[in-house]
Amino acid sequence: MDLRTALIEAIYAHPAEDPPRLVFADWLLEQGDPRGELIALQYARRAARPPIAASRREAELLEDGQRTWLEGLDAVCDGVQFERGFLARGVVRADSAALLGTASNPAWSTVETLVV
Repeated sequence: MDLRTALIEAIYAHPAEDPPRLVFADWLLEQGDPRGELIALQYARRAARPPIAASRREAELLEDGQRTWLEGLDAVCDGVQFERGFLARGVVRADSAALLGTASNPAWSTVETLVV
C-alpha cells in the first residue's frame, strides 16, 4: 500500500478527527497536489473569515478537482460541498443501480448530510 492510500484510509477510518486530514494536507502540499491547498484553505476558513482571495482560490480548486476528489461518488452525487478537503454534503440521485455500485465506497464515511 502506498502512503497516499494509507493516509486516505486513516481519514476514512476516523472521519471526524482533524489530525489525519492535516497530515494528509501537509503530505499533499509537499507533493505539489492542489488538494493539500484546498484542505489548508478550508481549515483556515474554519478558524477565521477568509479574505476574498482565499475564498476565490478555494472555489477554483473545487471547480478543477472536485470530480476527482469525490473518489468515485461523482456518479451518484450532485450539489456537493466539501469540508476539510472531503465530501461533507450532497444530493444523491435515486438511481438504485448506481447507488448499489458505490455502497461499499469508503468515501461515504466523510459525508455528514445527504439528501436523496
